Amino acid sequence: RYRDLHFGTHDLACVTTAVRRFLRKTHFEQAERGERRPLFVTHCTRDDVLLAFLAYYKRTTLPLSTGGVDRNEWLGAMVLCTGACSDGTFHEDNTHLPYLVDIARAYDAPVMLTSKGTIEATNFMANFTAKMHVGDQARIAAAIDHYEPHIDFDLLLNS
Repeated sequence: RYRDLHFGTHDLACVTTAVRRFLRKTHFEQAERGERRPLFVTHCTRDDVLLAFLAYYKRTTLPLSTGGVDRNEWLGAMVLCTGACSDGTFHEDNTHLPYLVDIARAYDAPVMLTSKGTIEATNFMANFTAKMHVGDQARIAAAIDHYEPHIDFDLLLNS
């Protein structure tokens, strides 16, 4: 259901600002620049930023009769990093709030948790080379042809 969410390095935005600035910048980039695919990266202790993202996501997506949402207007996503703070130490309050992740799941919002720190996660994504893209039909067909003989579909469907 998130197959269209393919992000480039120009979509990355590490969020370290206050919520009001985050929302102003997000709205400006969508309304003025027509940017529809931001990928926000922030630390999991930024509950305020996650709540703001969820509110913005809920406001900019439309529910469909099929139970999904119309993501044609805005395809933003968020990566919550649970890694150590920049000083390398682990603090007791360095964890996400589980009920906020439950809200993200209930909204079917594209939020991902990673054990990396924000800088490390951003660097990983910025230096990542995608091996396959949803639009690359030739490579997808070759991958299917390669793996299909090794998959027991009856076993998968019955389990």
